Amino acid sequence: MEFLFYPEFGFDYLLKAFGVIMMGGMGSLVGTIAGGLTLGVAESLTSWIYNGQYGIWSAGATYVAILVALAVRAMLGKSR
Repeated sequence: MEFLFYPEFGFDYLLKAFGVIMMGGMGSLVGTIAGGLTLGVAESLTSWIYNGQYGIWSAGATYVAILVALAVRAMLGKSR
């Protein structure tokens, strides 16, 4: 088995990790675990439904959906 390394090797993982932390909350371990599970399930279901073609795009769609939900919540004046 051969593994290739290149300079941009960790960028995909870094982007996913940043998104999971932002979804779950910076100081919340339970929220980060929930964010990771949400992202993992969304990516797996999208890959399964569309035969692996759009799995990576589901992460972006999940981030956008959560950001829209938070923006609407902030505009309506709902607090935590």
